[in-house]
Amino acid sequence: MCKKLNMSVSNNIKCNELIVSMIELIIINHKNHINNNANVLKRMLWSDRIRYFIGHTVPKIDINSYINRCFLYFKCNYVCHIYAIIYIDKINKNNKQIFINHENYSRIYGTALVCACKFMEDDTFYNTYYASIIGITLNELNYLEKMFLI
Repeated sequence: MCKKLNMSVSNNIKCNELIVSMIELIIINHKNHINNNANVLKRMLWSDRIRYFIGHTVPKIDINSYINRCFLYFKCNYVCHIYAIIYIDKINKNNKQIFINHENYSRIYGTALVCACKFMEDDTFYNTYYASIIGITLNELNYLEKMFLI
């Protein structure tokens, strides 16, 4: 991947650390928002779209290792990772009911990265490949991608 991007390994690590830091900041921001608005959020109706992004178990891989995995196997330009963060930020501004946390970061970030790759890259992989990297089934990825783009 570094050869394709013409990036040194140290720059790749810095980009990875930046993405991890941004996701951690989003998670902290959402946790604070949930804590400050707990009463309002309890009264909200949870649609199927929102429910599908909720993770029911904590992924067995930490955020740093997950982002490393995405950098290694998605084989996309680092700009796609930046766009994925932008997509997550936009979807959260448009829909205050979707929150990113330690239970669902892999589902949300993975889906955002798939969308970014398909938008930015000329050659992309099949969704079966992306789903195996993200750690979800093909049907889940197809549905999440559809819900993400609506």
